Amino acid sequence: MSSDGLTQTDDLSAAAWIAPRLGAFGSGVRGIIPAGFEAYARILHPADSADEPVRWSAVAEVCGKVAHPLMQFHTLVGAGPYEYDVDSAAWTGSVPDQGDLEPESLAALLDVLARYTAPAQRCWFGVWDGYGWLRPSGPVVFASNDGTPPPPASDRLFAKIDFDARVELPQRKYLLFSGPLEAALEIGDWPTAQWFLPHSPNLFWPDDVSWCVATEIDLFCTYVGGTRELIDELLADDRLEVWEAHLDDPVTADSDLLNG
Repeated sequence: MSSDGLTQTDDLSAAAWIAPRLGAFGSGVRGIIPAGFEAYARILHPADSADEPVRWSAVAEVCGKVAHPLMQFHTLVGAGPYEYDVDSAAWTGSVPDQGDLEPESLAALLDVLARYTAPAQRCWFGVWDGYGWLRPSGPVVFASNDGTPPPPASDRLFAKIDFDARVELPQRKYLLFSGPLEAALEIGDWPTAQWFLPHSPNLFWPDDVSWCVATEIDLFCTYVGGTRELIDELLADDRLEVWEAHLDDPVTADSDLLNG
């Protein structure tokens, strides 16, 4: 990786608080994001139509469905849970990104989180160990803070991913990185010197654990836990499509009973 802000760590103690507060895998929201926060929010990953982001509520309106906190995108468009080529007379756009909060939405989220994070505070980023771009046999390059391409391969300082150091949670293992809050935007792959493929972290939180963000690899949404004030600010942010969430909310594809 080549980044001044993001480094992998083999000291996993910063993540020790998660497992005792996490529910069993498949137990709903509590199985994705730890308990103990004052309030929770669900951020919906935008769909896409003609290269423009589209909110689920707009898709629901077009498809004659109901927008509500537990809606599932595939139920809105009448497709199977993991069908990505939507064949609908009402909706012809693409499905949202699965397990990945796209950069514009992630940047908006970070903008809000920054107001609830001490400037000098370190943050921790968990990245699922199963992504193909985390190459065990070679280096992974991370973007610079200003988004400029990395230097030529001969001049780069590479750090290979250490797959022996992983945070183990129910059914998931994560590599752990540390850095400033804005380093969440640095994660991804450089297939070529001019082409960066960003990817949001799957889990991240600050040193004081005042909030936590979780993006499960199989879902089309991101969950945030934090203070009531933080969650209210997210709910009011026009840059994001956000709904109130609760630990007991179901997350499976068949949990949208209003549109099922």
